[in-house]
Amino acid sequence: MMKQRLPVLLGLLVLVLAVAVARVVLAPRPGPGATAARAATRLAEQGNPMGALTYWKQAVLQEPGNGDYYGELGNAYLSMRESHLAAAALQMAAYFRPDRPHVFCQLAQALVEERRRDEALEAVETALKKTPDCPLALSVKGEQALRDDNLKDALPAFQRVLQVQPDNRLAYQKLGYILLSTQRYDEARQVLERGLQREPGDPGLHALLGEVYSQKAQDAGSQRLAEEHFLKALDHNPEEARARADLGKLYLRLERTADAEAQYRRALELRPYLGDALYGMAQVSRRQGRSAQAEGYLRILAQGQQMEQTVRDLQARAMSERDNLPLRLRITRLCLDNGLLKEARRTLDEVIALAPENREARQLRARWFSLSGMNERASWEAAIASRLPAPTP
Repeated sequence: MMKQRLPVLLGLLVLVLAVAVARVVLAPRPGPGATAARAATRLAEQGNPMGALTYWKQAVLQEPGNGDYYGELGNAYLSMRESHLAAAALQMAAYFRPDRPHVFCQLAQALVEERRRDEALEAVETALKKTPDCPLALSVKGEQALRDDNLKDALPAFQRVLQVQPDNRLAYQKLGYILLSTQRYDEARQVLERGLQREPGDPGLHALLGEVYSQKAQDAGSQRLAEEHFLKALDHNPEEARARADLGKLYLRLERTADAEAQYRRALELRPYLGDALYGMAQVSRRQGRSAQAEGYLRILAQGQQMEQTVRDLQARAMSERDNLPLRLRITRLCLDNGLLKEARRTLDEVIALAPENREARQLRARWFSLSGMNERASWEAAIASRLPAPTP
């Protein structure tokens, strides 16, 4: 009996060995970029995004037809807020690997940041056809609707995001903002409180909830809650100046003039031309009988409005002068000097895309990170800037 089974067992063994050999021979061999890709993945897991970016660029150079590497490179650029470079890399990823999960969602995100509206919407629609419940695609769709002042379409997009991804902090913020803007205060409160149950320290959620309670601060309980949330919104908040101006407005309404003045003054230290703070200081001055000082604040407010218009005019000019680096550096300096961090970020992305080796550009970005409370990134950018050659006269 054993002799009869032996040939069968030997045949099975030969078959297993043949399959194993075939797997080794036929398995796709790693390309020349695989070593760099492994290094990039390891550095990303260790929390070193700059190092990972360097190796993803190497992987792409070694395998310029690998869509996965373009996708990872695009994600690395997105994490570093370099939307122009992210869009370029993700467009290549979408070309080589249209089946890659979420590639069109990520591309749409980069295009929205670049203000390339029509391309962003096209990428979003492609993404939603492939994955109708992709939270990133839905968020990008909602964000573009917000930028178009289309609250009606933005609302269901962010509602769907929370259904799919209940821990999405940004969706709670956006949904709370939309409901607050449409005066649906009770719904806004419920959404924002749900968000704070998941992210108790989020300054954006606290600022919005403070505004909700401030809108109906007729009773002592609402007044106390509004103040409490506005105070919590001051910690680690890149929009600290605006949160202080909102708190000052609440104090002014409650006849706490000295407290209002303190908040407005701190807001103006952060953003010298913040309209709400300047107008608030004018009101404080009038209440204190200082009419001339009130007029002075209103004049500064007018100057600030003129300055913001100058920035908008320069940005419009920059749109038609894509390679004008000195113009973009000027816009960035003007924005940073006056606390316009969002506007500065947009122009900085364009500057870095044009000239990543420009020393002043890197110094300005270090300053932006510092003003935004991102001190580790600020130190890294400053270190890069110190190693770049000074501009020739």
